[in-house]
Parts: sequence; structure tokens; C-alpha cells
Amino acid sequence: MNFVKRFFGIALCALSFLANAGAAEKPVSFYNDLVPVMKRSCTGCHHPGKLKGELDVTTYAAFLKGGKHGAGFKAGEPTNSMIIEEISGDEPSMPKEGDALSKTEVALFTRWIVEGARDDTPTNANSFKFTEPPTYAKAPVISALAFSPDGKQLPCPAITKF
Repeated sequence: MNFVKRFFGIALCALSFLANAGAAEKPVSFYNDLVPVMKRSCTGCHHPGKLKGELDVTTYAAFLKGGKHGAGFKAGEPTNSMIIEEISGDEPSMPKEGDALSKTEVALFTRWIVEGARDDTPTNANSFKFTEPPTYAKAPVISALAFSPDGKQLPCPAITKF
């Protein structure tokens, strides 16, 4: 009986190892994997309203265009990509403020470039235009109020619909 248990245990481990070894890693997603890292660590200084180094990283196209030091990345060439040069090494030069990116995050950027630096941003990702004002099921939360010094008047914008 022990032989049978041992045999099936070894066989199960071997199959698990082979399944994991044969499974291809999911490609790195620009939109799902990299954009959150850039929002947290890069867009504070590199957005249309504050173009440090003339670099905007808020969209794929702007990131590809790069800034005053050239393109942000070159597909398939991590060693010739400005982003990798800036975020890697023992003392990375970016981000200037805040914590450096983790080795895992730097590896994600590198792998994404090696995989061809695909733009998988959904077509509707940046469309936050409303056709009509939002309708609230409950009154919105009021986080601050302003009132006159004597406390008798409270400025209130016209509310047209609840």
C-alpha cells in the first residue's frame, strides 16, 4: 500500500512540475501591469500639466514619443530603452521622489519591452465624458461646508436633480 501511495505522490509531483514548466507565462500587459506602477511612481512629475524632462507617461503614445532625452522605450531592446536605464541599477535616477521601483517592477518593464512593448490599452480607457449629469440614488457625501461668519447663511449650488 505504501508503494502505491508513494508512486502516485511522485507521479503527481512530476505532472505538476511538467504542467508548470510547459505553461507559457502570460505576456506583460501595458495597461494592467505597467500603468498602475506608472500612476503610482511616475505621473506625478511626467503628465501634460508638469512635463519634467518634456516626458508624458500618461498614455502609451506619449510614453513612446518620449521626452528631451529621446524615446521612452524601444520595442525588443531593453538595453536601448530610456525607461530601463532610468529605473534600474543600484541607485536608479527615477523616480526622483518616493521609493525606487522594486526589482519585480523593473523586471516587468524589461519583459514587456522584450515581448515587443505592445499597447493593450482598451479603446474606451480614457473616455470619461458624461453625456448627462450623474443621477444619485442617495444624496452625495458632503465632506466640507462653508458658511458666513455669523453662521446664518450657507452657500449652496443649485441642485437640479436627485
